[in-house]
This record gives sequence, structure tokens and C-alpha cells, in this order.
Amino acid sequence: MDKQTTSLLHYTGLMEKMAEAMGIDLADAQHKGLLDEQLIRRLKIRCALCEKPNTCRRLLQNDKADLPPEFCVNRQYLSSLGESLPEPE
Repeated sequence: MDKQTTSLLHYTGLMEKMAEAMGIDLADAQHKGLLDEQLIRRLKIRCALCEKPNTCRRLLQNDKADLPPEFCVNRQYLSSLGESLPEPE
């Protein structure tokens, strides 16, 4: 099994955890038409193939993030998505 396949099989939901730490509700964003299942799948795949999952996991232990780390392959998209959603009440 190649490294890419192994990464996908062991994906642990870091993209979803990063979005949550940023205060992004992915289900709400999807409901509002800001993203769809295909885009979520692509973001998960990009995350699964990242070279620094352990670093990301350690950063997420704080449960709060204003922005994804500089090395995050989904940083630009998650940052824009966070700016598109209204602040929670």
C-alpha cells in the first residue's frame, strides 16, 4: 500500500477539528451553500495527505484557533470560510 492510500485510510478528522476550533460549523456552512459534500471531501483528502498531522493534533489540544497554522494545506479556504460566516450569537 502506498503512502497516499495509507494516509487516507488513517485520516482522523483533523480538518473538521480545525474548523470547529475556528468556530466554523461545517454543517451550517453547507446548509448556507458555502460548501458542498464534494468540497468537504477534497478538504479532507488534502488534510489526510498533510505531512504534519502530529503537529496539527498538538495545536488542536488548545480547542481554539483563530487561523489554521501556516503549514495547513486548507488554511486559505478555512480562513475565507470563517470570514464568510456570521459570528455565533
